[in-house]
Amino acid sequence: MKKVDRGSLLADLGQFHAKVQRAVFFGPREETGVQNLPFCERSGWVPRPQQLPGEVWDFFDRNVEGVKIALSGAQTLRQNLPPEEVRALEELISRRDVVIKPADKGSAVVIMDRARYVQEGLGQLKYESFYSKLSAPIFMESVPRIERVVNTLLRTGFICKRQANYLLGEVRPRPRPFYLLPKVHNPLDKWPNPFMPPGRPIVSDCGSESHRVAEFIDFYLNPLSTKHFSYIRDTYYFLEKLKSLRVPPDAFLFSLDVESLYTNIETPLGLKAVRDCFARFPDASRPEEAVLELLELSLTRNDFE
Repeated sequence: MKKVDRGSLLADLGQFHAKVQRAVFFGPREETGVQNLPFCERSGWVPRPQQLPGEVWDFFDRNVEGVKIALSGAQTLRQNLPPEEVRALEELISRRDVVIKPADKGSAVVIMDRARYVQEGLGQLKYESFYSKLSAPIFMESVPRIERVVNTLLRTGFICKRQANYLLGEVRPRPRPFYLLPKVHNPLDKWPNPFMPPGRPIVSDCGSESHRVAEFIDFYLNPLSTKHFSYIRDTYYFLEKLKSLRVPPDAFLFSLDVESLYTNIETPLGLKAVRDCFARFPDASRPEEAVLELLELSLTRNDFE
């Protein structure tokens, strides 16, 4: 039986109350035209008590009292699995000869032999046209280069101090881990081993030196991607396009898939395509050279372990 974490529950309730206070104080953002400043930590500011109507505080008091009453009668959480299944899960978690990952597609959970999983990963990393082995990590060397670009953006007025602090991220960034998501949807005859599906390589950028500046890059590139003639937002958008499309009776319908899409994009050509897009859709409020420099850093210094 597990204890209820009262502290976390009350902390979550406090965060909810803070959101309500800001919503009541500022009103609907759509009507006021107020927009959140991009690339910033979420503000912890709340209005003073006298700036809110009494009904708000009555609502909060009832919330807190209700939660405390509920907690007083809920000392423990009941397990929703039979004891034998709980023991089986605990044994599975403790094993070091297997790797447990979510499937690449769908909601399946896949249990793989660790030796075969490692073999599949090493087999992918051997392609020198995609990956280069380093004698030492380089991500810490990228930090001052990113700092220089961010400080230039601050000095030239494209961002404020608060945004600069956010974009620079953690004091000490963490290395990027490499792992695989099993592609169990692939036909069995495509598996490298009868007991090991092919894996989709993933490099987690969370907490890395370029994690925050990736948001900055996306902020300026994402709107341009929708201007491309081949842009398709979703299935409904695609079906709407089909309504105005005249397909010749002798046409063939087919689909295609690009193998290893991201590793097959040549970085210099990708950067040139972005630069050309900037030229085609000029915007004086866009710091183009900074975006391109940060993009190049992100694409060419993407080391992982």
